[in-house]
This record gives sequence, structure tokens and C-alpha cells, in this order.
Amino acid sequence: MEALQTQLAALQLSPELRGLLVRAVASARVSKSTGTWLAYEPHIQRWLDFCSSNGVTPFLPAGDGGLRVSLFLQKVKEEAAQRGVGPSFVSIASAAVSALHELVGLPSPSQHPLAAGIRAAAYKELLGSAREKPVATPEELRKLIDTHLLAGGDVPLRTRMYVTAAALSFTGLLRFSDLRRVLVHHQLLRFYPDRVEIFLYAGKTDQQFRGELVSVGRGVAPYCPVGLLEQLLQAGGYCQVPDTAVGPDGREVEVEDVGPLLRAVRQRGGQQRLQRARAPLPDLIPAISYNTFANGLHALFTAAGVERRLPPHSLRRGGATAAVNGGADRILVQKLGRWRSANVFEFAYVRDDGGRSREVTMCMGINPEETD
Repeated sequence: MEALQTQLAALQLSPELRGLLVRAVASARVSKSTGTWLAYEPHIQRWLDFCSSNGVTPFLPAGDGGLRVSLFLQKVKEEAAQRGVGPSFVSIASAAVSALHELVGLPSPSQHPLAAGIRAAAYKELLGSAREKPVATPEELRKLIDTHLLAGGDVPLRTRMYVTAAALSFTGLLRFSDLRRVLVHHQLLRFYPDRVEIFLYAGKTDQQFRGELVSVGRGVAPYCPVGLLEQLLQAGGYCQVPDTAVGPDGREVEVEDVGPLLRAVRQRGGQQRLQRARAPLPDLIPAISYNTFANGLHALFTAAGVERRLPPHSLRRGGATAAVNGGADRILVQKLGRWRSANVFEFAYVRDDGGRSREVTMCMGINPEETD
């Protein structure tokens, strides 16, 4: 958001008001996820460049600003048509301009009737290329576990970590952003005879940081995700209980961070170990990046004989599909996966198998099965 900061710096404000404005902008940014801002920023830059080339301020009142935003969206729509991308390119650009104005306390000029008409036209005129959304299968997950955890011999810690995370993502219906937030603290990762409970302090559908609880049931060894998680914690030497000290008020407080499940691993003495098992507060142990995990997981799937590329999100999609096709209650699956919209859950994630579709057809009575 360097471009936004440059624009704000041009405002003639006292040091006190400038400080308040900076803090207000920072507070407003928290209302949307980091991933959302990453999607917005290229379009915000397009808007700033558009305004600069036309000699207007990027922060416009709703009236005149609505017309200019409409012209900007028309340009974006034409660019989308040339690139062969879908209508979301226009809708995200519109949302990005709205978010930019919200940051500085202005109403959204994207609500102008002409801007709305251009967004509607984009959905009718732009046809993006259909992208395959792979769905991991239980067989592929078992093949991953068989190859890397059950074939015998010493298992490298990084390999055990990635395979276990894949099993958790599949069975717990976790996004990668959720996996990064799985903390090993004993109060946030609790084991019971029949399940493990994972407390996520935030998530895509929990932008207010209320926290969400994910429960993964125990299964049968050797594919039980809870058992694999327990084995990982033991093999990796994770610390789940941080050290404490007596604070100024006489109460015992924690003085360490024990970090996330997915973290950096280092090689030492021919063995892999956690790069950091604990860190003194306020220092925090970071989780690994998406690309690091995705590339490592792909290499492990390839070594297991899975030829197609399965990104981390295919595990969440695959777990939901396997659960529904296996007979699990659809509402419970949707609740476990924390999908707020049934439409997204049903049409973007679950892939009903042919047998279930046939059951619907046979229930219609047009072609009843033969009877003796």
C-alpha cells in the first residue's frame, strides 16, 4: 500500500491528525483479510495510474467520482476481454476502489448506477477459461501416507510434517491459511480419546478473531490423522507447554511462544530438527509460506506415484467430497468446514459421485428398475 501512503502524505495535516489517520487506516485494513488486500492491490495500483494519467485525485466524492470509476471499470472490462479472463476481474477492481475510499472515510463511488451496469455487463460478456479444480481422493492420501510414513526406515521430520498436515487438511477440511494457524500450545491443541480439537484464532470466515474450533475424530491406525499428529509432535520434539514467570502483578504469565505446527526445519548431524522449538516473547515463531508447503507437498505426491498436481486446497475439497459421498450429513460437513454459504459448499467443493446422481434419477419413476 505504498501508493496509498504517498497519497496520504500529500494531505496537509497536523502531526496529531496524521498519526490518527495512519492508525485509522491500519484499523480499517484489519476488517479485511490479508489475502483480500493482496487481491485488491494490483487493481488499486491500476486505479491510481488511471487517475494520475487523467489528472484527477484517486479519492473522489460519490457523485462525480462514480462517473470516473465507471469509466475506469469500462477500461478494466475491455482489458479483461483482451486477456480472456472472467468477470471477477472487473468485480474485484470495483471492490478494490471501494475499499480504497473506505480507508480514507469516503463513500464508495463504485455504487454509481453506471458502474453497476458495467459490472452486470461483464458477467454477461466475459467468459473466462474454466480452471480445473482438482479434488484429492482418499486413495491418493493413503498412497502418500503409505509411501512416506509406512514404508519403513527413518522418516525425515519435514516429510512427516507435510504428510501429517495433508492428512489434517483432508480430514479437518482445513485451508492452508488454517494450517498455518494450527498452534501446538497445549490449550489450543487438545487430544481426547476420540478426537483432537484444534482452536484456530482466526480464519477466512472469522475476520473478527472470535476463534473457531475444529474437531477431527480418531480413526483406525495407520491412517488415523490424530495418531499421525501425535507421532509428529513426539518425533519433532515440539514443545506444547511454554515456560512461565511471575509478572509484576504477582500472577504467573507465559514468557515463551511454542509456535505453529508448520514451521522451518534444519539439518543437523544427519538429522532434521525444528529450527526453533520455542521463542522468548514477544518474538514469535513463524509458519512456513504457502509456496514452501505447496512445492514440498507436490514433490511428496510425485514420489508416491500421484501424477497430477494436487495443490493444498484440493485436500479440503477432497475431504468434503469424500465425506458427503461416504454418507455423512451434508449440514455437519458444511459446519465442520466452516462454509458460511451452502451454495459455495455444494457447487464449488462437493463433487457427488455418479451413484448418488443415479439414485436421484431412479427416484423420479420414469425408468424404474426391473422387478421379478
